[in-house]
Amino acid sequence: MADHQREGMISGRGTFVPLVFAPGEAFQFDWSEDWAVLGGERTKLQVAHTKLSHSRAYIVRAYLMQTHEMLFDALTQAFRVLGGVPRRGIFDNMKTAVDRIGSGKARQVNARFAAMASHYLFEPEFCNPASGWEKGQVEKNVQDARRRLWQKQPSFPDLAALNAWLEEGCIAQWGQIPHGVLPGSIADVHTEEVASLMEMGRPFDGFVEHTKRVSPTCLIHFERIIDRSHDLPGRTIYDWRHYLAVIQRKPGALRNGAPFTELPDGFRHLQAHLLKHPGGDREMVEILALVLQHDEQAVLCAVELALEAGVPTKTHILNLLHRLIDGKDDKIARIDTPQALELRREPKADVGRYDALRMKDLRHAS
Repeated sequence: MADHQREGMISGRGTFVPLVFAPGEAFQFDWSEDWAVLGGERTKLQVAHTKLSHSRAYIVRAYLMQTHEMLFDALTQAFRVLGGVPRRGIFDNMKTAVDRIGSGKARQVNARFAAMASHYLFEPEFCNPASGWEKGQVEKNVQDARRRLWQKQPSFPDLAALNAWLEEGCIAQWGQIPHGVLPGSIADVHTEEVASLMEMGRPFDGFVEHTKRVSPTCLIHFERIIDRSHDLPGRTIYDWRHYLAVIQRKPGALRNGAPFTELPDGFRHLQAHLLKHPGGDREMVEILALVLQHDEQAVLCAVELALEAGVPTKTHILNLLHRLIDGKDDKIARIDTPQALELRREPKADVGRYDALRMKDLRHAS
């Protein structure tokens, strides 16, 4: 039985109705689980498969979890690579799309998924439960991708590198695989189909809001992971800015505070200098707290200029910061001292000179 004959709705035991899709009519989406070596570690991945039903052009993208954010990003990247948005999307009843399955085709669609579909202007369609043949093209694509891509993959430093490799590999394979029904390759048919796709427009803002309780250490537990980096579950991610109010009351916590181990280089070098002196921890806290009222990059620039000048003090940094802000320049203009005003011999402090002046009988204007 040919591939296109298996892609349809079941009508009897072992028999299928072949389906035909017009250009730009529909795409199919599905998830699979696969493995890859990321950063030297074998990692289990959730893989998003998106396939145009007419041209059969497909894109594969890997994530660490199946969440709303990952689904929205997968579709955004797929529409970008495929050149536009079809008028209809065919999905199974995944939890990130369907809150409740009703009788027949009735579905209670997740609000954020519905917003995403409305943003891209495609109509979502959901398969009947346990009816994978209703999106047979992408189901088959899962198996084909394991043979064409995953069995040949090298190791990667991170998830971004893997996805770049997957995208390049998918596009290259379009030109190597015959369409099977229409003349030419998948790439040939896809080139013609692009004109029938809707423009993608701006990407959907795929955030999802959650109410979380903040711990006494200013942390929240969040099960989702940034999919653009190889961050594994269980990692604690700090933002030192969130702790500025705390260390203003407890400046001693700055020295070994975990959130402050990843300060920008300029702040770290200043801290290393100030903590050598009594009261340096409080002075450093007061300098860091400047980012609560001023642009962080301006504060950092003032710190770097103070370090360069060899005067890393709060007073000098404040002076530099105000000059940066008032001048609205990226850095303070340097003024060359005229040769006639250059200091050639530094005067020595001598209070005896003052006493000598007092002893002289000098007339002063009243």
